[in-house]
Amino acid sequence: MSSKASPKLPPVLRVNQLDSYFLDSQLLIIFKEQVNGIFHSFIPGLHSRVRPELHAILQFLLLKFSLLSPNNGSTFGQQYLNLVLCGRDSLPLSLRTRWFYTLLVTGMGWVEEREHDIIGSIRETFSLSNRSLYNFQRVLTAILYTAKLSNFILFLLKGRIPSLMDSILGYKFSFINHPTSAQQILYDTFNRELLWNTFSELIVFALPIISPAFISKLSINKRLSGRSATDYKDPNVCPACGFKPTHPQRAACNHCFCYYCIRANLMADNGYRCPICVILVGVQFE
Repeated sequence: MSSKASPKLPPVLRVNQLDSYFLDSQLLIIFKEQVNGIFHSFIPGLHSRVRPELHAILQFLLLKFSLLSPNNGSTFGQQYLNLVLCGRDSLPLSLRTRWFYTLLVTGMGWVEEREHDIIGSIRETFSLSNRSLYNFQRVLTAILYTAKLSNFILFLLKGRIPSLMDSILGYKFSFINHPTSAQQILYDTFNRELLWNTFSELIVFALPIISPAFISKLSINKRLSGRSATDYKDPNVCPACGFKPTHPQRAACNHCFCYYCIRANLMADNGYRCPICVILVGVQFE
């Protein structure tokens, strides 16, 4: 009777939406670093004066060859994840709308980098005091960050779109083609990488707070735990290493240590105590 209806596209996951913005931002950062390296050796001060304009040109070129392409209509990050921006009518954006979006994104990035220069020009043009302009900037920044936070909370609750600007414009994500098993991202590699990064960060954080002297003391105490109390009274046994003392040194508790054992422990820990009687070791080295 009637032709079979095309399958309805599933909603885009929140993680895919965030990943698309992240991929686009990382791609822009890579190009910025390359351009900064090229212009770094030019005339001193030239790069700092034209840096916002260079970054705006890079942003425009990336969108020109991705979002404004007649064949795709998506950014590079969106293409990788099989996504496309749609309007309120759930249809892909028209070429005119994509041009408007490209100029808006490029202009907003330029304004953000030229913020201090623009504020200075406004202060000189309207003869405003620094205090009044600072208060206005602070209020405006607070409103902007509050709006971004509110939009992100709504995104987490409803899964609409994480970008405040795209949300104001009424855009949303949709799949370019119906996702298949071949297009699904396998997160096994990402999970392993995340696990390894977390483990390495934990090691880097924990190593500086681990005392080598404490570890050595634990190992020595474990080694000596099997010995009887009469063994410790033997003057031929060092309480630190459990062997015959080398260059014997008598501590304040009257136990005899190796010179190297007592010296190393005191250098690592000024409050080193005798493993047998737990008394502070005070030694006058001979």
